[in-house]
Amino acid sequence: MDTMVACCGVDCAACDAYVATRTDDDNLRRIIAERWARQLDVPVEPEYINCNGCQQIDGRHLGYCAICGIRACCLEKHHETCAECAEYVCARLQRGFEFLSETLEGGPLSELEAHKTLDALRCRR
Repeated sequence: MDTMVACCGVDCAACDAYVATRTDDDNLRRIIAERWARQLDVPVEPEYINCNGCQQIDGRHLGYCAICGIRACCLEKHHETCAECAEYVCARLQRGFEFLSETLEGGPLSELEAHKTLDALRCRR
């Protein structure tokens, strides 16, 4: 699967919601909904698990991704990711990293991986 880096550095292609959408896998949607409901301590329905990736302007986005302040800031500044921003790492992105760190289990969507991805993109500039 291709790499698609979200504005915050998360690898969308490694996100189970993106994978479930691309493969139309209802079982994976159910598993994700159960895990996220436990992690976030809120109800999450499998029908909610549809996302075409952060970089897609139109299309399906997870509820939070559609209103994400980090994503909105990148789009407003015409940046693909926060790595392009002169204010990197800003307070908004730092709060996003903290959310990832506190809320999600490790792996490709962790704060550490997102931060490393953005740092690597900055080095390529």
